[in-house]
Amino acid sequence: MIKSKTAKILILTGIFPPDIGGPATQLDSLIKQLIKQGYQVRVLTFGQKDHKYPYQVNRVSHKWPLFFENLIYLIKGLILSFKTDIIYNQDLYTSGITSLIIKKVLKKKLVTRFVEDPTFETGSFSKIRKSILFNSDKIIVVSNYIKEIVLK
Repeated sequence: MIKSKTAKILILTGIFPPDIGGPATQLDSLIKQLIKQGYQVRVLTFGQKDHKYPYQVNRVSHKWPLFFENLIYLIKGLILSFKTDIIYNQDLYTSGITSLIIKKVLKKKLVTRFVEDPTFETGSFSKIRKSILFNSDKIIVVSNYIKEIVLK
């Protein structure tokens, strides 16, 4: 992992404030701490611009059909990654494929936060999850139960 305090982190997420939910709340706290520690943070997410943040937030509108929405997300992710040291993947299925492509194409460090219980996921989602986790340089888990799933 890059130890420099000037490391640039791109956070890929499907949910971000003002959206309500655990991932959005957790990200807000995480970003504040990263900035305090000297990291440069940028975010790529979905939704409409709501207000200014003390860091760059790039959004992809939900007005597009799903295919184009995901394609725009991928293109923006690739463009933003050129000036990034670390990709932080917040969500396996929304931003995970984009983070995996960036990892493979641009050889960026990939940190993935994995919190979902995959008990009920279908076969194709299982393959995607395993590929993203296998290719991640670091994996952040929230419990020993999830850690055991990752280690399988």
